[in-house]
Amino acid sequence: MSQESVYLLFTVAVVAALTWFLSKYIHSFRSKAQVVRQPPLVIEFWVYSRNPQRPTQEELTGVLMGGGKTSIGTAEALVFTDIRFQMGTVKREANAMLFQPGALLEPDAALPPDLAERIEEAQAVHTVRFVAEPGAFTEREESALRLATWVALATAHLAEGTAIVDIESQTAYTPEQFQQAVEHHGADAFALHVATRWWDDERAAYCFSRGLNKIGQPDIVAEDVPTDFQTLATHLVGEYAEHVWRTRDPSPTVLEVFGSRFLLFTQPADASLSLHRGAWVRCGVNRLEPTDGGDQ
Repeated sequence: MSQESVYLLFTVAVVAALTWFLSKYIHSFRSKAQVVRQPPLVIEFWVYSRNPQRPTQEELTGVLMGGGKTSIGTAEALVFTDIRFQMGTVKREANAMLFQPGALLEPDAALPPDLAERIEEAQAVHTVRFVAEPGAFTEREESALRLATWVALATAHLAEGTAIVDIESQTAYTPEQFQQAVEHHGADAFALHVATRWWDDERAAYCFSRGLNKIGQPDIVAEDVPTDFQTLATHLVGEYAEHVWRTRDPSPTVLEVFGSRFLLFTQPADASLSLHRGAWVRCGVNRLEPTDGGDQ
C-alpha cells in the first residue's frame, strides 16, 4: 500500500472518530438537559392611527386581496375565522397611558427617532393579536403569523397609521419602514420578526433575542457576558435564535462563528429578568477545540 493511501485512510479514520465523538458529546447534553417548558405562542402588533375607527374585515380583505407582495391566500384568509385571532381598538381618551412610549416599550427597544411625535398624532391604537396554546405551531399558526403582519400593515394604510409597534420583538416602525421590511424579508421571515439585543447595566451585561414567542419558543438570553465579548455573543445568540426559528427546536446545536465552533444549549431560567417581558431561557455556550470536540 502506498504512503498516500495510508495517509488517506488515516485521515478518513480521524474524521470518522471526531464525528462520532462530537455526536456523543452533543447527545450527552441532550440527555442531561432539563426540560424547558414551551410558552404560549403570542403574535401582537399595535397600530397607532389618526383615525379611531378600526377598519372592518371587509375593508382589510379588500386591501389584502388586491395582489402584490402582501396578497393573502386561502390559508391566511381562514385565520380571520379563528377565535384565537383578535383585533381591538383603544382610543386615547379611554387609556392615555398606552400613548406614552415608556409604558409599553423596554429600554432596549428599537425606535424611529420621531416615535413620540408620531404617537402624539394618534387618536387610537388598533391591536392585532393571535395567541395559541403552548406547543402549537402548525401551518395554521404560520398562516396566522403572515396574516397578523399583513393586517397590521393594511390597518395602518386604512386608518392613517402613524406608527406600528411589534410588541414581541420590541421594535417600532413608521408605516413606510414596516412596509419596506415586509416586502424585503417576507411576512414570516426571521429577520422581520426576531431581534437580537445587547443590554449593559450596572449589574451585568446581557445578550438576548426578542420574538421567538411568536413561534411558541422561549427567547434566548446569555447572561453576565463580558463586554469584550459583545460582538461574539451577539452573533452566537442571533444565529442560535435563527436556528430555533428555522427548526422549531431549541435542542443543543453546533455553530461556527468567526472560524471557531461553539456548542450552544438552553437551560431553564430560575429568576426573573426585568428587561424581558416574555418567556425566556438561559443560553449556555461551550467553545469546541478544533481537534477533539472538548471544552476550551
